[in-house]
Amino acid sequence: MDLLKYPPNALRLATGRRDTEAVAALDELVASRSSLEPSEDETFGSEDMLSLQAAILVAHREAAEFLLRRCAHSGLHMLGLYGGLTCPSRHLGAAAAFLGRPEEARAYYQEAMDMATGLRFHP
Repeated sequence: MDLLKYPPNALRLATGRRDTEAVAALDELVASRSSLEPSEDETFGSEDMLSLQAAILVAHREAAEFLLRRCAHSGLHMLGLYGGLTCPSRHLGAAAAFLGRPEEARAYYQEAMDMATGLRFHP
């Protein structure tokens, strides 16, 4: 299994409005990784953030839930910016909002604002 192909492809497909294909890629990602314990999963956190963005774009609740859980417990959102020049906490907030968890979303969004302000990052 080539995990590196899923996140970029899923996001590329989602932003290209090829939703059916993006959903299929996210279905495969969730199916292939659901049985792994987080400590056994060697997927890069930045890849999960890309997949999370795709899941939100195509309204894939199962993938959003899975990836939010993985990302939230990885500590990646506490690191601030990653290679994509974005704030991971913002994407976690978007996922929580999408999943109908306004308080959790608000906490992530506040974390993103604090982080971006501290880094003088103004997207």
